[in-house]
Amino acid sequence: MAIEEPIRESFEAIYSSPGAEYQEFDSERWPRNRYEAVLKAVPVGGRLLDVGCGDGQMLYTLRSKSKELFGLELARNRIETARSQLKRMGVAASIAEGNIERGVDFPDGFFDVVVCADTLQYVVDLWSATNEMVRLLNPRGCLVVTVPNVASLRRRLAVLCGRFPATSAAEQGFAIRPGALYDEGTLHYFTFFTLEKLFRTSGILPVRRLGYGRLGRPRNWWPALSSDGACVVGVKRATRE
Repeated sequence: MAIEEPIRESFEAIYSSPGAEYQEFDSERWPRNRYEAVLKAVPVGGRLLDVGCGDGQMLYTLRSKSKELFGLELARNRIETARSQLKRMGVAASIAEGNIERGVDFPDGFFDVVVCADTLQYVVDLWSATNEMVRLLNPRGCLVVTVPNVASLRRRLAVLCGRFPATSAAEQGFAIRPGALYDEGTLHYFTFFTLEKLFRTSGILPVRRLGYGRLGRPRNWWPALSSDGACVVGVKRATRE
C-alpha cells in the first residue's frame, strides 16, 4: 500500500459528513482565521492554485482575487463536495485529484499564486511538495502558506505542563474520529522561523508574516508568540540562495 493511502483514508474519515455552507470572510479586518489571513495576503493575479483545497471554501473566499481558479485535493469525498458546492455558488474552478509531492500535470511557471493553507503539515515528503509548488510559480510568483504555529504561547505553556502541543486534534492529538490518524495525520510541526527557512531553502523570499485568531490585531504585535497559526507570504526568486 502506498504511504499516501492511509493519509487519504484518514482525511476521508475526518470529512465524511457533508460539507457546510460556505462562509463569507472580510479582508479589511485583522485576520481571525486562516481564510482571512490568506485573503489579506494574496495579491490580485491571473491563475491561482489552492493545494489541499478541501471542500472549496478557500477557492470561494479567493474568487475575486484571480481570473482562473484551480484546486488540488487528495481526499475524493472532499473533491466531490468542492466541485458541487463551487458550481452551485456560481464559481468556476478546476478541481483535480492528486498529491503535490508526486507532481502535478501543469507546466513550469503556470501559476501567478500558489496557496497552501493548513496542508503542508500533513504531507510525507516536505521537500518534494515545496519544490513542486515553487516549480509551478512563474518568476516573481507569490506563495502563501499557513500552518499551525507550534511555538505559540498557548502551546509552550502546554509543554511546560507536560502536555504534548498537538496542532490538529484536541486532547493531545487523541480527539479524532474513527479511522483518522493520530493528531489527524500531522507529520511536521512548524514555527514562523522554520516555515521561513523552508521558503528560503526552496527558492522563495519571505516578505510578510501574518498572525491570526480572535483579536487579530494583538496577535500581529508578536505573531511568533501570540498566534496559534502562522501565515507566511513569499516571492519566487530568480535563483536560489
